[in-house]
Amino acid sequence: MRLWELVRRWLYSSSRTPSRAQYPQIYQLDIDRIARELDLQSEARKLAEARLPSPQQTVITAAEAKAVQRIERARQDFVEWATFRLGIINEGFARRDVTALVNRALEADKAFQSKARTYLTESEALLQGLAANARMRQRELDDFRTRNSLTRAATYPECSATFARYALLLTLIVCEGAANAYFFSQGMDSGLVGGFIGAAVFAALNLVVAFVLGKFAVPNVYHEDPSIKLLGALAIALAVACMTAVGLTIGHFRDALMAEASEPARVAWASLQSAPFALRDINSWVLFFVSILFAVFALFDGLSSDDRYPGYGRVDRRAQASRNEYLDELQAIRSEIEKLKEEELARLDEDVLKARNIIAELEGLIGDKESAQNRLGTALLDAENCLDALMKVFRDQNEIHRGGLGRPQYFDSRPTLQKIAPPDFHTNGNKVTLYEQQQLVERLIARVELLRAAIQASFDALAHTLGPHDFAAQSRRADS
Repeated sequence: MRLWELVRRWLYSSSRTPSRAQYPQIYQLDIDRIARELDLQSEARKLAEARLPSPQQTVITAAEAKAVQRIERARQDFVEWATFRLGIINEGFARRDVTALVNRALEADKAFQSKARTYLTESEALLQGLAANARMRQRELDDFRTRNSLTRAATYPECSATFARYALLLTLIVCEGAANAYFFSQGMDSGLVGGFIGAAVFAALNLVVAFVLGKFAVPNVYHEDPSIKLLGALAIALAVACMTAVGLTIGHFRDALMAEASEPARVAWASLQSAPFALRDINSWVLFFVSILFAVFALFDGLSSDDRYPGYGRVDRRAQASRNEYLDELQAIRSEIEKLKEEELARLDEDVLKARNIIAELEGLIGDKESAQNRLGTALLDAENCLDALMKVFRDQNEIHRGGLGRPQYFDSRPTLQKIAPPDFHTNGNKVTLYEQQQLVERLIARVELLRAAIQASFDALAHTLGPHDFAAQSRRADS
């Protein structure tokens, strides 16, 4: 587990700047320190004073053997480092392969087509349903135009303009209420505030009735059918009658207030029945005409709140709403396909970048292997040189204190070191693999622009199939 932990930590760190704590290191052999630790000079003197080793001796002394063992241990450490380092580098080679990445990138256009067509298939039922509904509403609109001999487009306020029509109605109610309140307040003990409460009721009744007639009844006068056109004329007459009736009621009510009647509503109703146009006060006539004027405004406000031809605006809005619903869904599908396209293009660029990085990492690993081989060779050579130096320290000191006794013949040779089997740092196979990987990446880079163009062409073709339908033309062809 300890070895695997070291390997894992190294794989997630830089291959060129490992720390000593992560795996064994090649260390520098210090000749002086080793000589002191082994006490070579003292041992050499002691043996010389004992006239050892003898001139005929062919086997190294125990002190020399300790130096050899120390060097052998260092050489083994160096080989262990090299073996560990080589295992990490080979693991790095095994984990880096661009084949799957390149093959996937080379199929980017097909991958986009597959994803886009799958999404279109999933959305087809909803889109066809919305298109069928839009065609049905368009046929309904075309039939309505044909039946009513309409060649113009429907005109009606939309959104804020519609709100403005109702806001105008409310404004008219407030203004007329304020005008009525002024006139009513002259005959009410509660003054302007009390007058406004009663006036607001009359104003709302007057204007709402006029607005409703203008919106739903009066437009019948523009209808193609004479009988319905007659209903429109009757609606105009009814509107005039309602305006007049409400205006006269307001005027008589004011007269009753000015007369300080105990029951002004009953008195006003009685005078309206007996002499509807016999208003007593000029201000009451002013109030009557003001009511008529505001009612006319409300009538035209209602009339302009929709197309003047009865039902035309409603049918046109239904067709427009179904068409917009279809177009919104069409745009959502097109946007999703475009998103898939952008994701695939981004993934293609990312795959190319990853492939290039893998090639650079493989090149770096080959350099690391060659560097590790050189370091091992240098370290082993340094170990041999260190052994020579240690032998020289011992033997020179021994010769100095031998007192003329001849030196052993083996002093002229280095002790034989054990043969070691260094790990195989050959890079020929790695270079072949690198070349093959480079060829794959170069093939991908050469086709990147073609792949991007193919993805764009596929998107354009799919987007063309998502072009909005001309529902009016389809409806005319269906009728013919």
